[in-house]
Amino acid sequence: MEEFKKKVIKNLRPGLLEFSEVITKEEDLELQLFQLDKLASLGQLVSGVAHEINNPNTFIQGNILILQEAIKDIIPILDEYYEGHPNLKIARLKYEVFRENIVLLIEDILRGANRIKTIVDDLRQFTRYDEGYLNDDVNINDVIENCVRIVKSQLTKSVKVKFDLALNIPDFKGNIQKLEQVIINMLINASQSIKKEKGTITISSVFREDTKKILIKITDDGHGMDEGTIKQIFKPFFTTRKNQGGTGLGLSIACEIIKEHNGKIHVTSQLYKGTTFTIVLPLQE
Repeated sequence: MEEFKKKVIKNLRPGLLEFSEVITKEEDLELQLFQLDKLASLGQLVSGVAHEINNPNTFIQGNILILQEAIKDIIPILDEYYEGHPNLKIARLKYEVFRENIVLLIEDILRGANRIKTIVDDLRQFTRYDEGYLNDDVNINDVIENCVRIVKSQLTKSVKVKFDLALNIPDFKGNIQKLEQVIINMLINASQSIKKEKGTITISSVFREDTKKILIKITDDGHGMDEGTIKQIFKPFFTTRKNQGGTGLGLSIACEIIKEHNGKIHVTSQLYKGTTFTIVLPLQE
């Protein structure tokens, strides 16, 4: 291929430049298909891991409920025994400390197990096979909250997420899985742009009654972008993180997904001040 290109350039004649451009587009398409195949394999891997996590977590959830009930029955017996044995210790703790904290410890374990289940369910939902139809009843606030749960572990400890979600947003017809893909990509990008010790990502949603449009804004106070970068961020394979494994496909795919929903994405940014992505979605009949 490289030798062929050199011959084309050496023997440049009218009409050959267009042919060379076609070759470049074919190479770009091959690379895009390769990346999509990797993403599909990653989806299968995530789905399998989620299944493996879900099985033991189900045992934990069931057993914790039995322990909760058992502790309620055991505590009165221990109280009676403690009256005659004031030096009683359980798990190397004085009985007063044990009695005060054991119920809270079990509740914490149950909350943790429930959280694991929620994360696993979100991952399985995100990686499930999707035919691409816009026939889901979408509650955009639920989509946003699910996305934050999914990416929470990927956000750096210095990043705080704030919500400003309107309550009067109607459901609309769309594709939940594809919209999650868009928001997750933007959340990860926002997190990676924050280089300072403490940063904030703010997610807001609002419904404009006059235009019948839903607006979702994702704002970060990170590094920001110059005008040259802003003009190219939606182009396939353009990335500022090539050395960190960036593919340059995330925002270009996000743009296409929003177009499928008859919507638009706007971006405003200033260097060293941050970036705001605004997703505009008209209500689908």
